[in-house]
Amino acid sequence: MSKDYSQFRKYRNPLRRWFTKYVLGTLTIRLGCRVEINGRENIPKDEPVLVVFNHFHFADSGIAVITLPWYTEYIAGTERPTAPNPLIANAPDFMWGTINVKRGTSSRYVFEASEAVLAQNGILAIFIEGGAWADVLRPPRPGTSLIAVRNRCKIVPVAIHGMETVFQFWKTGRRGKVTVNIGEAVGPFEANGRGKARRQQLDQIADDVMLELKAMLPERHHGVYSDDPEMRAEAQKVADYPWETKTE
Repeated sequence: MSKDYSQFRKYRNPLRRWFTKYVLGTLTIRLGCRVEINGRENIPKDEPVLVVFNHFHFADSGIAVITLPWYTEYIAGTERPTAPNPLIANAPDFMWGTINVKRGTSSRYVFEASEAVLAQNGILAIFIEGGAWADVLRPPRPGTSLIAVRNRCKIVPVAIHGMETVFQFWKTGRRGKVTVNIGEAVGPFEANGRGKARRQQLDQIADDVMLELKAMLPERHHGVYSDDPEMRAEAQKVADYPWETKTE
């Protein structure tokens, strides 16, 4: 018997998402900053794809919305502590409809929802570092590579930078620039075996994706993947996942 994917049908919430992407997205993001998007042709069509973003600022999600098609599904944390107020923190839920996971935990619901999206040749997006508490690359969370392996889908890395400086430009009456670089699809990937051996393979896949993101970012953002030992050491100060006390 075929699985029921009706809860995550590919084109759900069309009016809400159209309004968010083309009206609010254009007015808020494009009037508030200059956005340069490179590589849109790298997003595959009519096949399952996992889009992976770095995450330097709470408003990166707004940039993601105007970058990707309106039917994209996003995995998001149920708590968004870096957002400046509860209204903005809850906006992704009531303005888009996200697939939510409690930070620092795993969830059968998230994996089933991901399968539902990707089985329909949909686009699933995730911020691989699991939060926006620093403006340098930090270690990836393991769930991203697991989703990619379980669903045998390609990964498209997307690097965003500049949003973290936009509000500083506003103080001078200018619009800051945000750059979005969409890389070529990589994968699909496999991870064989069980236990520690499989986990090592998943970690390597995630690291490979991080290196793809690094290649599309200015050196100052390379963080724990920097070639400069001093920059790596500095990034290690913010590398730890803030919710590490919870089990994933």
